[in-house]
Amino acid sequence: RACVEIERVFRGHCGRERARAAREQRAATEESGVFQYYATVIQRAFKGYYSRKYVHDFFARKAYIESIKQKSEELRDQLSGHMEQQIEAEQDRAEAAARDEFKKVTQNLHHLLSTASTPGVYNPPYAQGMVPTAFNVPIEDHL
Repeated sequence: RACVEIERVFRGHCGRERARAAREQRAATEESGVFQYYATVIQRAFKGYYSRKYVHDFFARKAYIESIKQKSEELRDQLSGHMEQQIEAEQDRAEAAARDEFKKVTQNLHHLLSTASTPGVYNPPYAQGMVPTAFNVPIEDHL
């Protein structure tokens, strides 16, 4: 009978020890959870502050955008000037090609010129004052 009583008291003691250990473990887990929550809150606040202060600086970004706008305006002006030069060069080439073509066509038409007694094809007597021109020069001067 004494053995049973000793075993009963010992089992109660072991149960109370396990319960106390479980209670301490649960309290430590809860306390760790609270500390982790507040650490997350503090880290979130600091990371937001640091990001706004150094990473995504509003004034630095504004200055950067302004510099980009200025560079793009300079580039746009430069490119428009270059385009105007190209257009002008193309017009000069087209005019030179037209003059060469006109010269080739009119090279062998000297027999159509006016003489002192006979008016030529390009100087008709009925068109007084209206002499046909090419490149602002009378056609008979080209021939």
